[in-house]
Amino acid sequence: MALPVRVRALRFLAVLLSFVLVLGGMSIARAADDFLDPSVAFKFSASESPGQVDVRFKVADGYYLYRERFAFAVKSGQATLGEPQLPAGHVKFDQTFQKNVETYRGELVIHVPVKQAAGPFELAVTSQGCADEGICYPPAEHVVKVDGAALGATAAAPGDTAAGGSWFDKVTSADFAQSLLEGHGFFTIVALYFVAGVVLSLLPCSYPMIPIVSAIIVGQGTRVTHARGFALSLTYVIGMALVYTVLGVAAALVGQSLGAWLQNPWVLGAFGVLLAVFAVLLISGRDIALPQRWQNGAAEASSARQGGHFAAVAAMGALSALVVGACMTAPLFAVLAFIAHTGNALLGGAALFAMGLGLGVPLLVVGV
Repeated sequence: MALPVRVRALRFLAVLLSFVLVLGGMSIARAADDFLDPSVAFKFSASESPGQVDVRFKVADGYYLYRERFAFAVKSGQATLGEPQLPAGHVKFDQTFQKNVETYRGELVIHVPVKQAAGPFELAVTSQGCADEGICYPPAEHVVKVDGAALGATAAAPGDTAAGGSWFDKVTSADFAQSLLEGHGFFTIVALYFVAGVVLSLLPCSYPMIPIVSAIIVGQGTRVTHARGFALSLTYVIGMALVYTVLGVAAALVGQSLGAWLQNPWVLGAFGVLLAVFAVLLISGRDIALPQRWQNGAAEASSARQGGHFAAVAAMGALSALVVGACMTAPLFAVLAFIAHTGNALLGGAALFAMGLGLGVPLLVVGV
């Protein structure tokens, strides 16, 4: 019996979106070969002079650093820093942040005053830059061991802070993470991340997941009910949320380097290919199940096919979280940076799972 036009259209749209994601990931992977490694694009060095640390960057042609993305903090030891002396930058309208920002090109020198130090300490310098061609690198941290001329500093003035920088730097700092954890508690933080997920679900880059879920539900034919539609949508959302849970736990255990790995275009391309495979199998009506010889009896085979279908839906949700969610890199990195600073794996997993559920709220509405 021929499928209704609406079902065929939704299936075609879901397949088309899946292959668009694959082609996008492949094009990013090919383009990545043309970009410099961040250590080459933004060459870092530091030296000491009386009472201060002199931080230097040599920015390659075609690349730039954001002024507001700099942050300076004492990583280990006891010291008080003065206000970093950043030169005025070149003002440009940034398409990523949709506002005017100051940027640096070529040679850059930043003087970081050391007001007081009890002895040698480590200075953490955080920066972020982009290429003119459109790719932006994750924030990078450089650690400088200060044990020379910069220690000959006078006593700190009241009110001096240990770091400067933008709201992003403050929100992703260890001090902010600790104060949030102590001031609000576990369940409040988890609830805040759920709300954050709902807000992020309104971003345009999450829209492609809606027709994919619709195609899965409509593809069930006349036997689909509201309860089954909700169950399929919930399965998709849980698969997506579990990916964020793993990211949260991993961020707490291994730190912020996880964010850089997830921006690797080859990783995104591989997930895109897997997403396309699952899309074709599901939309064509095929179930993903164990081989028949591994199943014991007709009842077990039937159960395996049913469970396999839900497993495939969950797998598509997980892959969608990594591929479609790639355009959420900036807010996701801020979240992972906060979790990395807490070092709390339980909080990281719970908070990111809640955020994943929040991202899936519109999909649950579609399922019903």
